[in-house]
Amino acid sequence: MPRSLRPGAVDELRVRLVFSRVLEGPAHDVFMLDVRPPTASEPFDGTPILALLDPVLYAGSVADAYVVHLNRTHSGWAGGVSDAEIVVALSTGIATSMDPAATEVVRSALREVLLHVGAEQGSPLPHDEAMSEARMRVEKVFPDVRADALVLTDEEHVAAEGSWSVGLSLSTIARFGVAIGFVDGDPQTTHVRRTPGSEIVDSVGAE
Repeated sequence: MPRSLRPGAVDELRVRLVFSRVLEGPAHDVFMLDVRPPTASEPFDGTPILALLDPVLYAGSVADAYVVHLNRTHSGWAGGVSDAEIVVALSTGIATSMDPAATEVVRSALREVLLHVGAEQGSPLPHDEAMSEARMRVEKVFPDVRADALVLTDEEHVAAEGSWSVGLSLSTIARFGVAIGFVDGDPQTTHVRRTPGSEIVDSVGAE
């Protein structure tokens, strides 16, 4: 295989949609998509994916302020991984969680991204793995939170869909609702909702 410093296809794709009252503030809703696209010969192009994500700019009370980050890692050694990450941070102007209608807009957009990428749907997670993944995914999007410090408060499994709705608490500081399989039960998609510790988190699986 000829060597080149120019980025080519990617082995992994991560999409993060981060909603907060102001861009500099803590997020109240984070949506994640982590997939391994089928082997492709063409260089990765994030432009079509961004076009598919455009509707989230009009989801509910999303304000005009937003920032887009595109990160690429190109590896040229045997066993190395080439990946791409698209992060869209949006301000909502409100401190409360997104309403169901806005959440559905995000779900639809991520569904279109999955179809565009052509990734196979992930296998349903068994109970213990789902509980562990819920903690790890919170830590992934909130680096100030340690997975082992989160306490399970509730859980719900929709077997027919393969999705999990998990409630986690960080003492009295914060509560998290984690929906694994946010898009059609695909465990490669996640919605993490954060609220103050004094508030009760509605089951994100009920959206």
